[in-house]
Amino acid sequence: MPSAGRLPFRVAVNGVGLLVASLFIGSYILQFFGVSLAAVQIGGGLVVTIAGWQILNKKSWADDKRVESSLTIRRFCHRRSTRSPCR
Repeated sequence: MPSAGRLPFRVAVNGVGLLVASLFIGSYILQFFGVSLAAVQIGGGLVVTIAGWQILNKKSWADDKRVESSLTIRRFCHRRSTRSPCR
């Protein structure tokens, strides 16, 4: 396989391997550390809830890009001489 097509294939194989390993030995790992499945489910639910809340309260992507480009223009104009037409 060419190198450009090889990376996605390796990522997919490693992902499937991780899922299969979790399926067969995940309960033993949880038992070894003394963690219940309910605790993992609650923790996962909290992570998803927090991520969703952040997405709902985030400004739009376009607003972020406008602010970023405005800051870039200000930095560029600040570095130039005082006779710059940036203002």
